[in-house]
Amino acid sequence: DPAPTMPRTAPAMPPMPRAATPATLALPVDASAIPAELRALRQWVLWKFVPNPKKPKPDKVPMDVNGRACSVTDPRNFLPFDVAHAALERGGFSGLGFCFTARDDFAGIDLDKVVSPDGTILPEAMEIVTALASYAEFSVSGTGLHILCRGRLSAKGCRAVLCEESEIETYDSGRYFATTGRH
Repeated sequence: DPAPTMPRTAPAMPPMPRAATPATLALPVDASAIPAELRALRQWVLWKFVPNPKKPKPDKVPMDVNGRACSVTDPRNFLPFDVAHAALERGGFSGLGFCFTARDDFAGIDLDKVVSPDGTILPEAMEIVTALASYAEFSVSGTGLHILCRGRLSAKGCRAVLCEESEIETYDSGRYFATTGRH
C-alpha cells in the first residue's frame, strides 16, 4: 500500500482558539489514518500538555501508560500502537507520539507555521511535501505539517528558517512526533 500523501490544498480548518486550554489545543487523533506500517512498530508513546511558565504554549511531554514522564530515547518506554491508543481513549493524555530511533529507517520533517487559519498551506511547504511523496499530516496545532518518510540524515537533526516565520526541523532518532492522523 502506498502511504497516504498530503493533498495539494488543505481542507478549511477553523482557526485555533487564542485562549485555548491545554485540553483544546490539540487536533483529535484519527488513528485509522496513520499508516499501518507505522502502527505495526513498537515505537509509540503517549504525551500530555504540561504548562511551562517560560513559554506561551504548554510543552508536549512524553508519557508512559501510567502517566509518568518518559524518555523517547529509551526503547523500554515504547508501546505497541494499540496499547498507546487504548490508553489515549481511556483519557488523561493529550495524544500519541511516534519515536524515531537509530534502529529504523524513518525520518521526520517538521514544518512549523505553514498552515494559515483558513487552511491554506504555504507553497514552499507544499513543494517539500510533494517532493518527498510520503505520509504527511497536520501537526497537533493545525498550523504545521509533519512528514514521515524513509531515510537517514547525514547529520544529527537540524532546524532552519523555511520562509518568513516558518521553520523546518528534521530528525531521524532521539525525538518524537506528536501524531494526529489528520491529512
